[in-house]
Amino acid sequence: MPKILIADDSLSVRKVAERLLTAAGLEVTLVANGEEALSWLVKGRPDLVLADIIMPDKSGFDVCTYIRSHQGLSATPVLLMSGVVDDEVSRQAEACRANGVIKKPFQGASLQERVMALLAASQEQVPAPAAAAVETPIEMAAAMAAIQPPETSRPSPEQPASPKVFRITEEQLQTVRQAAAWAKETEAKFAEEQQRTARLEEQVQRLQREIEELRHTAEEAGAHAHELEVRLAAERQRVEELQVIMATVSQNGQPSTEAMRELQSRLSEEEQRSAQLVKQLAEKEHAASCAERLAQVFAEITALGKH
Repeated sequence: MPKILIADDSLSVRKVAERLLTAAGLEVTLVANGEEALSWLVKGRPDLVLADIIMPDKSGFDVCTYIRSHQGLSATPVLLMSGVVDDEVSRQAEACRANGVIKKPFQGASLQERVMALLAASQEQVPAPAAAAVETPIEMAAAMAAIQPPETSRPSPEQPASPKVFRITEEQLQTVRQAAAWAKETEAKFAEEQQRTARLEEQVQRLQREIEELRHTAEEAGAHAHELEVRLAAERQRVEELQVIMATVSQNGQPSTEAMRELQSRLSEEEQRSAQLVKQLAEKEHAASCAERLAQVFAEITALGKH
């Protein structure tokens, strides 16, 4: 089973890549940064390295440069990851001899397809064993002088072991197809959920605006009701004063008809204004109560929408 080393400082990216490649039948090892990747490469030999370009210590470019500079690892495919793939990133990836750059987040089965293609290409580039043993006459003479009779079948310790030959089975391809279908379905559900969330947010914002308007209306109604209460109290006081005046006039003697008519007219007007103020006060108090209650209802609906 091919071994894949994944280096990324984002836990979510590591987990997504692990799930996708494990579903494709690959063995995955995770490290959290470039330093951990280099430490792992000292003792291990992966069949492919997947490294993020930007990491807190060693970058993906550094990891790739390290791999290309070591004889036992130099043929290992390196696929870099980046949230932005532009001309500068492509230039640096080419400079460190990476096998390519894949954009994050991964789209559909793009990661599985790129990894499988690089493994297949690595398999095709495996040199023939006989050709690897013949380079120059001087090297041939040195190699022959170093051969000991008991160890004629062993390769030279200084020679790198031949890369493994991988066979991508129909079962693995089917697994990749299933993973791609699952990823596509998940993306569709995610997009649908995003649209639903956006609609709910719009409804919540609209309700919040209506709540603020109702609260403002309730505050205005309350302030107006208070003003009416003050005016009503003043009108009642004037009515009482007029009643006292009429009672005093009656006690002191027979008032003139004109004076009584004027007092009665003023008393009638004050009573009418008082009755009107009482009616307005009742209407404002009712409006304020209704607005406050509606604001409470909308607030409860908004809270439910957020859940």
